[in-house]
Amino acid sequence: MREGQEHALRREAAAPRSSSRLRIMSEAAGEVLRRLFAEKMPADRTLGDFFRTHRQCGSRDRAAISRGVYALLRYWGWWRRIFDRKLLVEVESGSGGLYHREVRSLLWAALFTEGGYDPEELERFRGELELPRPSSGDSILDRGRNLFRAWGVERMPGFADLIPEALRDALPDEEGFRERFSEGLSRRPPLWLRMQKEPEAALAELKRSGAAWEEHPVLKDAVAVTGRLDLRGLESFRCGRIEVQDLASQCIGRIAAPRKGERWFDPCAGAGGKTLQLASLMEGKGTVAAGDVRESALEELRQRVRRAGFQNVTCRLHDGHPHRGMHSCDGVLVDAPCSGSGVWRRSPGNQWHLTPEAVEEFARRQLEILRHFSSVVRPGGTLVYATCSVFPRENEEVVRAFLVAEPQFVLDPFASPLEPGRMMPGMMRISPADGDTMFAARMRRRAE
Repeated sequence: MREGQEHALRREAAAPRSSSRLRIMSEAAGEVLRRLFAEKMPADRTLGDFFRTHRQCGSRDRAAISRGVYALLRYWGWWRRIFDRKLLVEVESGSGGLYHREVRSLLWAALFTEGGYDPEELERFRGELELPRPSSGDSILDRGRNLFRAWGVERMPGFADLIPEALRDALPDEEGFRERFSEGLSRRPPLWLRMQKEPEAALAELKRSGAAWEEHPVLKDAVAVTGRLDLRGLESFRCGRIEVQDLASQCIGRIAAPRKGERWFDPCAGAGGKTLQLASLMEGKGTVAAGDVRESALEELRQRVRRAGFQNVTCRLHDGHPHRGMHSCDGVLVDAPCSGSGVWRRSPGNQWHLTPEAVEEFARRQLEILRHFSSVVRPGGTLVYATCSVFPRENEEVVRAFLVAEPQFVLDPFASPLEPGRMMPGMMRISPADGDTMFAARMRRRAE
């Protein structure tokens, strides 16, 4: 049999599976949209629930379906231009939804716009829907605009449309930031890993995996994975040599700069990515006390601590205040609950149910949390405040209000973890080209 005939037979055999995958993808997308707007449920949680009830989906199917759903949400600010006002209000209020064909058409449009999807499968998908074929383009914006032309939409999309209009003025107004940030929302982020222990063995296994990856040129132990990787299949992940942690998040531990033998407190630990980094930077010497108001998050952290084999991490539930009789600490890291605007690239869709009023409430709560837990910093000790928000209202303004209310603390300058030799004046917006956006402030309690 000739090579061309073999290829044709493989394509025909793959078509039914492809059609089934796209059918399930559109079912998942419809459910994600419904819960996003009706319940403010993040897409990852809805997809997790969806895959638990669709166990016939293998790992490749789950990856493809997730990619399609996230792409649809990533460009939601463009698709809203296509809907009439009545339909848009129904969808975004959770009172109505899109028809099955409309969801499938948006999925196809999103995959076409993002680029890099299997071209044969994408063309088969387009043919099934009988959609016009737009011209291709060299960039995401080119493809998006060519798609709008093919669909007869006159007003061309721009990157600023990926952010709700009500929130745009709340972004930092420093030169070029808004443009860089909104453009970044149009691209899938890489998977960032942190080499937690035995880096030589971890990197050797990554090389054997065949995945595309590269080490960060400055930040020690940070690795970006740009290709497909079966993370759970790696022994280095199962035994805690590797942890998933975004590049911006890894900068927070470097800014905190804990020393061996110190006592640190992480009261908003969540699942503990930064807790584990603090323990690793301390080389297992001293203590990291992790706390949270959610027992479920702490249980996940306990599992990660056991996997990594750390003996210097303790986990304890609290009620939003330091435990009575808690010893003073050399350092406290307050990784405060926030709007999550800095991780919209990783969690597309979440920006469409955030309001300016919610940002104000986050800022009020953040100042309260910071004041509560700063009380356990010893004289001369370090207090680090961090968020994954881009809004100054949750960042610089909270820090300034805190310093006025608690004059025993002062900003503590530190070296930028991403730019060797550059000193930061105690505050830093961490916005790497390939990663989330975070904010960090380091303060020191005056010695008494």
